[in-house]
Amino acid sequence: MLTQRMSKEFLLVSLGLDPEGNKARMMGSINLFNVSLNALINGNPDLNIFGAPSDLVRSSFQGVVDLWVPFAQLLISNVDTVRDGFGNVEAAVLDAVAAGNVPLLVQSNVCVGRLVDAAKSAGAQTNGLVVDTAGRQRMLIQRMCKESFLIASGVSVSTNVALLKSNENLFATSHEGIIGGARWAGVDTLSKMCTIHQMREVSYNFGLFRPLIQEILNAQSVAESLQIALNLAPEIAERSGPLFGAMVAAVSLYVNDPGECDPLASMTEESWSILLLSMGNAITLTQFAVAYFMQIANQVYVQGSTVGLIVELATVSATMNNLIQGNKAENVEAPPTQELVDLLISANSLWGELSVELNTAIGAESISLVVMTKVAQTSEALRTTLTNVKDTMVNLVLTSLPNFNGYTLQVANDQSTMLAKLVTVVNMVFGGVSPDSNRLVFNTTRDAFLQGHIDILQGKPSVGGLPAIPRLDQICAVQFMQQIYANFQVVLADAQAAMAGSTTALSALSASSEQTAQLTKRFVDFYAQNASFQCENQTMTYNDWLDVIQAVGDLRAYSQEASSVYLTASSAGGPTEAALVTAAKSRVEEQMRSLAYGSESLTPPTSQRILDEVLTRVEPPVTAFAESLEESNGNAVAAASLTMIEALNQLQNLYIVEATAAFPSLPAARVDAASRQILLARKGARESIQFVYGITGSNAAVFDTMGQWQALQDNLKNGGNGLPAISPQRPDLSQQWAEVQIYWDRLKEWLTNAGPNDINSLQDALAEYIQQQEIILDMYKLEDLEEAESFPWMFVAYGVMGLFLLCCACGAVYVHWATRRKANGPNQGQVAGSQA
Repeated sequence: MLTQRMSKEFLLVSLGLDPEGNKARMMGSINLFNVSLNALINGNPDLNIFGAPSDLVRSSFQGVVDLWVPFAQLLISNVDTVRDGFGNVEAAVLDAVAAGNVPLLVQSNVCVGRLVDAAKSAGAQTNGLVVDTAGRQRMLIQRMCKESFLIASGVSVSTNVALLKSNENLFATSHEGIIGGARWAGVDTLSKMCTIHQMREVSYNFGLFRPLIQEILNAQSVAESLQIALNLAPEIAERSGPLFGAMVAAVSLYVNDPGECDPLASMTEESWSILLLSMGNAITLTQFAVAYFMQIANQVYVQGSTVGLIVELATVSATMNNLIQGNKAENVEAPPTQELVDLLISANSLWGELSVELNTAIGAESISLVVMTKVAQTSEALRTTLTNVKDTMVNLVLTSLPNFNGYTLQVANDQSTMLAKLVTVVNMVFGGVSPDSNRLVFNTTRDAFLQGHIDILQGKPSVGGLPAIPRLDQICAVQFMQQIYANFQVVLADAQAAMAGSTTALSALSASSEQTAQLTKRFVDFYAQNASFQCENQTMTYNDWLDVIQAVGDLRAYSQEASSVYLTASSAGGPTEAALVTAAKSRVEEQMRSLAYGSESLTPPTSQRILDEVLTRVEPPVTAFAESLEESNGNAVAAASLTMIEALNQLQNLYIVEATAAFPSLPAARVDAASRQILLARKGARESIQFVYGITGSNAAVFDTMGQWQALQDNLKNGGNGLPAISPQRPDLSQQWAEVQIYWDRLKEWLTNAGPNDINSLQDALAEYIQQQEIILDMYKLEDLEEAESFPWMFVAYGVMGLFLLCCACGAVYVHWATRRKANGPNQGQVAGSQA
């Protein structure tokens, strides 16, 4: 190694690169060689070195001396004159240096080999192949530099290019071997944590050094090689230093790694986040690789799946290497504990087994059920092992950094993993691999994905020692998550059809899952970078505005229905009733979530202003009401519901202003008024139930509510308080308005006269009224048309439509009445009343 280093330093002097510094370093290398050679021949007690143990070894060292003395003299006598003041170089001296250093290197290696043989004969423990290979790497670094500088100096350019290529390849393959192992040579995988961390430094510096060497090797001519080497010589000299230093430190650890490093102490939140993301990617990519395999086995999307499988095989292997070895260029730390090293090496071994099986699918005409089953079992074992590694990482980071901000990132990253698992499981079901158990896995994974989606949106308090997940309150992020949700619904539809046997759906699942996976990855990337999501303010269509206005009205009205459920359940007290209250609470939370974040049928907020309004002013009272259903009394529930209604009214007013600004003809006020009538009807029912159960001492509130309802009803017909009158061109509205009045009048009798045994009858009358009210609510969504002078087609159109809706309503009322009568029996109301 020293012969190559001193030759390199001499060549740097000849190139005019830090001549004084490199001359001093060369003289130091020469002196070190002299001291080391003398110690090896004659021994040195101070260095604990014994002299040559045999005549054979002594004769080998004499061969080194015979070559060394003239070579050292060549360097010393010419270092000051090899380059004159005009930059001219003595080519003959450079040729002599090139010719003299290699034989000296070869003879030195002969001595080393004979020393090793002598030690083995004496029964001494030698370093072994791995340490020898690692030590050789130091020499190869110096040799690559020397050959690059010889090329730059124009010395035997073709010959030195060939030598440079050979040594670069030898260094690269040796580097991989001493880290990843080489079973054919008896070299085990590197498993010592501290050595791994040091080799991460070597890998990083080699990654900076190697492109310079390859640029010389990629030249198209001798002249080009010379010019490139000359241009890159300063940078090669600069980058070789850190590489050599890192390799020297690594060699000492290969000789003896006591495990005294503590990389865990220096791990930051950022480094943990990157490491955990890489871990999650490994799990996700293995699942997608298996999914591609299964698609090939199922003869679905074969060409695309084959390409995808080939890509994933390479990507997973690279990801696993990064997890075990670290990758400084990508900011991936090596495992910070020996336990993680051992777990990852075990997982990588499983991946090796699985990748062999996966490779059989490439170009295969058919894949048997037996092979599919084996792949499924091996992949599950790998997934379990990798998940164990990830959980161990999470426990470590939470122990050292209890407030780890990257936990939410892990939850988001798990979404991609679950998506990949869904696709894999669907393909297994389709292919007949344990279909029943895999359907259960599908259901569990689907529910976990949706729950994770909710947790990311709404946030989640700290549970079981895990950090809290903060709420997602950026409008662009919310809209992006809604896009993921919409795409996931397509995935679920394709998956269900595929598990039912549809080949077309299974092929479609491949595309829909890839699109959704890309979205989840984009979300994770944004989140990982702590960047604000960028988007343009979204716009809503005419129908979108009507839907959101009605959604506010529905939640507003449902507050009273949920209150009534609580009142009747708390009075009856049975287990079934408790389940109804739980279901009502869940429905309130679900409707609130839809308002804040959108749903399958509802557009999420379109601006940060609206989202802030929903989250800061509306959600708190809605949440308080939902929580009151669990542990309050009737009056507290009622009071919480009224606070919730007030907040929703303010939100509705904001929506109406925004909607009518976008669409001036939008009948937003009518729709709101009609939905408010449903609210008042349900509110009246709740107040009546409170009075019947003795929670309130007077039913005056019921009469007040009925008065508000009738005022709205009259304004809807005749106009007033911002509402237009029903146009003569809308006989459909007039007719349905009358129907609503009829059913309301029937309901009023129960609201004011119901007794303990009449709760069911009251609720039946309320349901029948609401059916009629929902019909007219849909009719109010239609704009009034201007009066036409020709034949009144609009009268005919509205009349036919009104008649159709009326027939539908009558049919629905009859079916509802008949169903309840059949289910309840003639004495149901009396039984319920006696329980109360």
